[in-house]
Amino acid sequence: MGVWKTDQLATVRVGVTTDGLASRKPATALDVFKDIVTRQPTGRALSVKKDGEWVTHTWQQYYDACQQFARALINVGVQPHEAVNVLGPNCPEWLITNMGAIMAGAVIAGIYVTSASEACQYISTHCEAKVVVVSDKAQLDKYLSVLDQLPTLKALVVWNEADVPRETSSRVPIYAFSEFLRLGEHVEVGKLDERMAAQLPGHCCTLIYTSGTTGPPKAVMISHDNLTWTVAAAINTLEALADAKRSVSFLPLSHVAAQILDIHLPMAVGSEVYFAGPDALRGGLLGTLQEVRPNFFFGVPRVWEKMMESLKEKLGGEPEGIKKSLLTWAMVQGADNAEQSQYGVAAGVSLSFWAADYLLLSKVRYALGLDECATFLSGAAPIAPDVIRYFSTLNIPLYELFGQSECTGPHSINALGKWKIGTVGPEMEGTRTRIDPDTAEIQYTGRHIFMGYLNDEAATKATLDDDGWLYSGDIGVLDKDGFLSITGRIKEIIITSGGENVPPVLLENELKAELAALANVMVIGEKRRFLTFLCSLRVEPDAVTAAPTDKLDKVALAVAKEIGSDATTVPEAQACEKFRQYIEEGMARANTKAVSRAQHVKKFFIIPRDFSLDGNELTPTMKLKRSIVEKKYVQEIEQIRLVAKRYMKKLFRVTRLIKFVQKYMKFAYAVQVFACYVSVIHWVACLWAGPMLNLVDNAEDEQLAYNQALYSAVQLLLNIAGVPVDPEWQFLAGVLGIVGFLFQCLTLASITAGVIGTSSRMLQYQEKVKMVMSDLKALHVPDDLRKATKNYYEMLWRMKNTSDRYEKAIYEDDDLSPSLRAEIALYIHRNLIATVPLFQGCSDSCLAACVMRLKTQFCMRGDVVFHKGDPANSMVIISRGKVKVISPDNDGLLAVLKQGSFFGEIGLLRHMTRSCTVIAGTFCELKSLERNDAEEIFD
Repeated sequence: MGVWKTDQLATVRVGVTTDGLASRKPATALDVFKDIVTRQPTGRALSVKKDGEWVTHTWQQYYDACQQFARALINVGVQPHEAVNVLGPNCPEWLITNMGAIMAGAVIAGIYVTSASEACQYISTHCEAKVVVVSDKAQLDKYLSVLDQLPTLKALVVWNEADVPRETSSRVPIYAFSEFLRLGEHVEVGKLDERMAAQLPGHCCTLIYTSGTTGPPKAVMISHDNLTWTVAAAINTLEALADAKRSVSFLPLSHVAAQILDIHLPMAVGSEVYFAGPDALRGGLLGTLQEVRPNFFFGVPRVWEKMMESLKEKLGGEPEGIKKSLLTWAMVQGADNAEQSQYGVAAGVSLSFWAADYLLLSKVRYALGLDECATFLSGAAPIAPDVIRYFSTLNIPLYELFGQSECTGPHSINALGKWKIGTVGPEMEGTRTRIDPDTAEIQYTGRHIFMGYLNDEAATKATLDDDGWLYSGDIGVLDKDGFLSITGRIKEIIITSGGENVPPVLLENELKAELAALANVMVIGEKRRFLTFLCSLRVEPDAVTAAPTDKLDKVALAVAKEIGSDATTVPEAQACEKFRQYIEEGMARANTKAVSRAQHVKKFFIIPRDFSLDGNELTPTMKLKRSIVEKKYVQEIEQIRLVAKRYMKKLFRVTRLIKFVQKYMKFAYAVQVFACYVSVIHWVACLWAGPMLNLVDNAEDEQLAYNQALYSAVQLLLNIAGVPVDPEWQFLAGVLGIVGFLFQCLTLASITAGVIGTSSRMLQYQEKVKMVMSDLKALHVPDDLRKATKNYYEMLWRMKNTSDRYEKAIYEDDDLSPSLRAEIALYIHRNLIATVPLFQGCSDSCLAACVMRLKTQFCMRGDVVFHKGDPANSMVIISRGKVKVISPDNDGLLAVLKQGSFFGEIGLLRHMTRSCTVIAGTFCELKSLERNDAEEIFD
């Protein structure tokens, strides 16, 4: 036995401790099952609606059916630890198949009903399934189409007897479920008892296949102890679960959350499971909830979002009056109570909240079928805090939890008395959590950690270390109270071409919060200069298939009406300028909330169809398959990039022109005069061409008339003799000649002044260089050093002969007040210092104090900025040029930092030495801030 395994025949060591919940005695799933049957043999276990009536199995009937199925598996030759697959909707047969396979010592693996035949074949081949159980003909056909690729398969079982083909050429026998159960009558009970007794808590019990969002699905091996201990830990955290009597099963049972909540938790507490109909996620769930009135309810975020939208539509549609005012008041009381219920807030229930809940809020919960529900949970994907806050106004404390298949579902859970909106709660008792200091990855350990990935040692080693710590792949932070917040997923982190790390989920949630008409958003930016996003609009689902249509739903139509758009379908919205403006404005609002400019989104594309299960963009738990979406919409993404590229090229040209004018500001007056000169020429040409335009009737002649007028205007303004002028225009021509002469004089004077000023400074510089070079020669300094010195002065001249000269004058001009100098300095260097995270969030006065203390340093290529081991007493920002960071062992290049980068900031925070040597890669202008200055500022 060991910490992890990849063979389903293996046994893992159960990590029992000496105290706390982790010291709980290990048990198998069958131990728990037998215990509840002993305690409540006639208790209600499973209920399903048939022909409009609820049909119930008692715990004893449920147990007996599982035993019969297990004996049938033994009959067809299924050996211990071999795999059985099940593919069908939530129903008693699913649970009987599941627990019956476990009784036979087999390993059960569920398959999503939405899986294509290729996915079914992959899973059954991967786990070498011996028996596959399906619900109906549609699922059976998936297997019949790939039967020749399943050499280990021994039997196919169909729940619906009418869907069993009477004649088939299949090499594998196909049984109706009832027929298959009868096969168990030929197997002795003692043989099954031996199988059940041989099972250990460390044996593999079930396989949970991952969604495959980043590649082929992996088989997560879950042991008996994983299941039984995790259920005990969940009950310990959410104490109300111990008293639960009813729950509704509607989420896919192939998912670990559904298996914990619909199979193993009810066995532990003796609660009854009601199965929702196949239309649960198409609007039928509400009716089931109203009938069952469950004591706990778990939904993925999309379920809660749809419920919220329905409530907003219904409650928002109430006419103005006393009833609506009372409801608004009650919801405010609910929100206040939720705030008072947050961890660390010492407050009791107010009388006004009690009254609001009794009179109004309880009625809303009753209408939802949740009036007897004590535990409300959300998981499997991130949920927006606004959704949680909305339900809190109705006294529905929605507890978000965090986990994954690899930890048997939950790891951290918000709960009564331990609830913080915006977090996923503290860790369950008996588990431990840590955050990697370098990557911020969440890592945890405990008895809920899986055995390993079936037949995939490399992936297992990358996920589990030898001490049993699971590397989750999620990024997060732990606050001082031990509450965990998820900020992203390592595989989903976007790294832009500028090297910025951007977690997309936070941006996507912000965009959806700002734009009510959007259904889904996916941010794109990997190795790109800036971020863009694909978005889908809210649409009505198909009444039969629930697939998205192109008809805008009520929310999107309300937005369209508000912005003045006539669009009613997605194509019309795509072509509507008002819709594009609406999204652009929402995008701008979302950008104001971004933590940095690197997280600003710039462009978008409205896709023609919303993400969906049948479109393969979403997993069964509504997680986004980013790689699939990128491949599917590669042309649209490229279209965004090309549009943005053209825009950036134009912008770059303008930027270059602005920089050129700024660089040669000594000619600014001449530039302004020249601009006026060109403007006058254009105006005169238009005036002159006016009479001629009345005589032409096509665009080509119009252009010719303007060109002739432009040529004459240029000649007149340049005082070129010989221009033929009609008598009626002679006075105007004379005025233009005078104006042109004045323009020429002004331009010549401006340029002359600039040249004289530059020449004067250049002469002073040349004299200085000549004197220095003469001294160096007299001191017999080698030629290469003298040449380097001359090059240094030449580069210094180029750099200081630009705006730096004005900066220096501003800094040292005593005629300016200190506050004004500081404000100007901040304007000049704000973008430079704003890149440093240390200064983000600082006030303008603090930033101004920093830039006033920046010291300028010039370095030639090859100069050492500082050596490894030098005292680290300053931070350096690269204003121009680039530097090279040499590895600590001096055996290679560690990094190249360019303009706008910074280094050595740790030297401002604590006394230490430089960890690397830094060398100038080009002629550099560096701005440094000393620790003493920083301490003075921040003190």
